Amino acid sequence: AELVYDLRELPIDIFLWDPPGQGFSERLLEDPQKGYIESFKDYAKDFNSFYKSELSEYKKVVIVAHSMGAAISLNFAANYSHNIKAMVLSSPMMQLKTNGMPETLALIAARTLTLIGKKKDYVPGGGPFEKPTPYQENRVTSSPNRYQLARTVDKEDPKLYMGSATNNWLLQAIKLTHQIKRQRKKLKDIPLLFFQAGLDEFSKDKRQKKFCKKHGNCTLVRFEKSKHEMFQERDEIRDQVLKKTVDFINPHLN
Repeated sequence: AELVYDLRELPIDIFLWDPPGQGFSERLLEDPQKGYIESFKDYAKDFNSFYKSELSEYKKVVIVAHSMGAAISLNFAANYSHNIKAMVLSSPMMQLKTNGMPETLALIAARTLTLIGKKKDYVPGGGPFEKPTPYQENRVTSSPNRYQLARTVDKEDPKLYMGSATNNWLLQAIKLTHQIKRQRKKLKDIPLLFFQAGLDEFSKDKRQKKFCKKHGNCTLVRFEKSKHEMFQERDEIRDQVLKKTVDFINPHLN
């Protein structure tokens, strides 16, 4: 809501989309807190349905997306017809941080657990939401006010609570990050702005840098003191992110 408010002066219509299983979208399992998807292609397919019903008549579309949403957006743009003129991607999920475990081992573990019938189980060590993480221990923002605001929204609408990811979600997420790397050439005509967080504990930065460098029309801006959620960071960081977002979007609206 705050981001939409801050973009209100732009000559645009704004649409918000929550992927299946998150936000205000329908849940996919009986346990509503499990982060689950059968295939990450389903996210792009679902977004395509949304795009066709709501956005297809627009001659110019700009996407602003974060983390998993950024990965879904890139995957969508590489596989469906669209009028996307630019993308602003915050902490794009191009390689997951897997709690110190090498990605190959995490992939093998997730695939094994999925094959033995545990694909809908929480990842090892994960589980349902129990209580909010204290601000001092949070991994997403260094803004206490915005962190508490997000927790207030959750408390007012408990269906927004999410637990951990499932084994199949992890498997599909890792597979998608490799697919995006191979789809780079299909995205070469779309100008990209990547925001990279120096203190990100969810997305690794190496593939972000490599993808952006090889894309040819990508600008990468790094904030060393930012955590994962740059659009929810403290003003010192967020104001710069917002200004760069507006400055990047504006030329593509003319």
